[in-house]
Parts: sequence; C-alpha cells; structure tokens
Amino acid sequence: MRSVCCTAYWFHVHRHDQRVQELDAKIAEAEGADKKSLEQELKARERNLLPLYTSIAVGFADLHDRTGRMKAKGVIRDDVAWKNSRRFFFWRVRRRVLQDFFIKMLRTADQRMDHAAAVAQVEKWAEESSIDFNNDEKMAAWLEAQDMSQRADCCKIAFLRAHVEATLKELPEEERRSLLSSLAS
Repeated sequence: MRSVCCTAYWFHVHRHDQRVQELDAKIAEAEGADKKSLEQELKARERNLLPLYTSIAVGFADLHDRTGRMKAKGVIRDDVAWKNSRRFFFWRVRRRVLQDFFIKMLRTADQRMDHAAAVAQVEKWAEESSIDFNNDEKMAAWLEAQDMSQRADCCKIAFLRAHVEATLKELPEEERRSLLSSLAS
C-alpha cells in the first residue's frame, strides 16, 4: 500500500502531467504485452518526475510547516532541539495535565467560567506568585504545590454569592426585605 505522501505524489503526477494522462488512457484500452510495455513506460515517467514533484512539495512545506513560519504565525512559542525534546515534552504534558485538571475544577465550581476565563484566572494567580506562566517546568511545580480544592472553593463561594445577589435583585423590594429579615433572625 502506498504511503500518504506517495499517494499524493501519484495523484498530482496523474492529474497534471499530459504525457502521463496519455499513457493512462492508452493503458486503459491496451491488452497483453502492449499494456505491460505502456505500464513500464508510465513507471519510468513517474520516476523521472519524482525529483520535480519532491522539490515542489518541499517548497510548499517550507511555506507552511517550518518552525520559523509557525513561530511567526504564533502557532508555536519556540523551536525545540531534538536533544531537549523529551525533557521539553515531559514538562509540557505534566503542566498541561495539572492545569487542565485545575481548570476543570474551577469551571465546576463557577459555572459562569468558560475555558479561556479559567486559564486567565490560573495565569493571574501564577503572576501573583511571581511564576512565569510560559515556563512549563515552573508552572508544573507551582500547580503541584497549590491547594486546588481550596482555590476552587473560593471560586464556588464567589459564584454562589453572585448568584444569590442576582436572585435577590429579581425579588420585589418588599419580598427581599422580608426574606433578609427572616434570614437575619
């Protein structure tokens, strides 16, 4: 079975090269020894065109998938040297697992919070602790040291307080006073 790259190459050669298209048409009509010789000619033509299509594919990839371009577009923060890749991804995954768990707890505690708001809250707390939010190793260590349930409880209390206040504001003035006085006693 052809790989994806080879399949894409084969597709483009057969789609764009006129000689290959002519050979395909002749092969479809031919039989026996003629068909075999035409298939060999087609394979030779494909081999001759391979370097050209390879250079086009590399040029296309240079425009999209190189680290410099990806960094310029803001898709990545920096390139990772191969010798450091295991360490980098270890800390990256560790940090993201902890952070995502923390965010899930925050969003459960405060239902108004979306993912971006929860990330912003974690970033705010990290900055208050003088932790570089972009440093995976330091963030992982900081997240491990946090009492996540205590912070989530604080968020839940703030959410419930805001919810109760909003509900009280919906009550007519007389009902609100009556309810508050009965709660105070």
